[in-house]
Amino acid sequence: MRSPTLSRLYLGVRTDEKLDEWSDDRIWDELDVRLATEKMPEINRGTIVERGITAMRSVVIEPMRFGRLLLAGDAAHIVPPTGAKGMNLALGDVRVLSRALRKKFNTTRMHYSTPIQRRASNGCGALKSSPTT
Repeated sequence: MRSPTLSRLYLGVRTDEKLDEWSDDRIWDELDVRLATEKMPEINRGTIVERGITAMRSVVIEPMRFGRLLLAGDAAHIVPPTGAKGMNLALGDVRVLSRALRKKFNTTRMHYSTPIQRRASNGCGALKSSPTT
């Protein structure tokens, strides 16, 4: 939602679609088909203020390293801004990377230099900085 009265919505279409083939009515009809529910069989229609066809693709770089340089998150993946794909890939990268680092340094527990870092590694709530930590 952009505001209570303005939203940005995306429709996945074929790669050979032309913008002039998509009238306002066709866009609204397609949104109704894709978003309708039993309680709301038709979405609220309004003025379409912007339209465009954007090529969206997903690419995962492999291998995700070059020598000692490791790539993770957005540096290793090109994904469209939908469905939390980037976030999920980044979390997966962190998991793989942390296992590799532990194996490389032959440890099951990372060693931290400050009490705040130790608390964070133990999963103890939100981080707070205070003179007593």
